[in-house]
Amino acid sequence: MYPMEFTFKSHGGTFTDLFICARAKGSDVTGSRLQVYNLKLNGNPISGYVDADGMGGSTAYDILWIKDISPSIENGFTLEGNFKLEWSGEYPKNSRLTFQAERTTLEETTQIPEFPTMALPMVAILGLAFVFMRKKE
Repeated sequence: MYPMEFTFKSHGGTFTDLFICARAKGSDVTGSRLQVYNLKLNGNPISGYVDADGMGGSTAYDILWIKDISPSIENGFTLEGNFKLEWSGEYPKNSRLTFQAERTTLEETTQIPEFPTMALPMVAILGLAFVFMRKKE
């Protein structure tokens, strides 16, 4: 397949993060692949690309997260780039090969401690309790 160009235009709405999502479903369409690349946001190149490879009958998703766009975009934007669709066999339908751009503003969140951070102190407390109970016997 030959590369094709696209342009998304949005009018208004403030956002700081942009997600570009691609899906290649391979269960009905063998050898499916979707690539989105050469991206530009308001004429400025974006490093990164999206490549969803549904080869071998699997379903693949790929997401490019462009975060902390500064300053936030308020008065609309233009996202341009190229995309390439590949498949063999039956023509893809029902969103078997698709991509979309979603905009949002994400807030800072509280970090959840990793499992060892919580588990190690608990194991130490249980171990000490076991030792002290054993000494009483």
